[in-house]
Amino acid sequence: MIGDYVQVFNRSALPITITKDGRQYTLKPGLGHLRSDLIMLGKNQNPIMGTENPGSTVTESYLSVVAEDGSKQIDPLDPVPLEVMRSLPKERLDRNLLAPERQRGMEVGRPDFPKGRVGVEQPATGMVEPDQKF
Repeated sequence: MIGDYVQVFNRSALPITITKDGRQYTLKPGLGHLRSDLIMLGKNQNPIMGTENPGSTVTESYLSVVAEDGSKQIDPLDPVPLEVMRSLPKERLDRNLLAPERQRGMEVGRPDFPKGRVGVEQPATGMVEPDQKF
């Protein structure tokens, strides 16, 4: 079902993209309009990194719904500057809400990850190379 159009606010300094059923919808920074069926997808796909509660899936988002006249504003409408966006963590999780022994995270690189072409060690009967013909 396609919903009604709702006024939204992109808090990010950059355009955000919402993907639904393979289609992408781009929302420029600032005020705009979006279909109501895309709101929850947009909030989940565009979180502010480092704000997710580890005990639930509650997180802040760059996408905010602007309340209609006479209604209470629920989502924040303050823009997030580009400098702040660049200084945010790389993960959604707010580590400050974890137990003290779990707060110290370390980024681990994967030097053992295969590089180049990776082949099958023991090809099964009937497997052919991509460039071979049947």
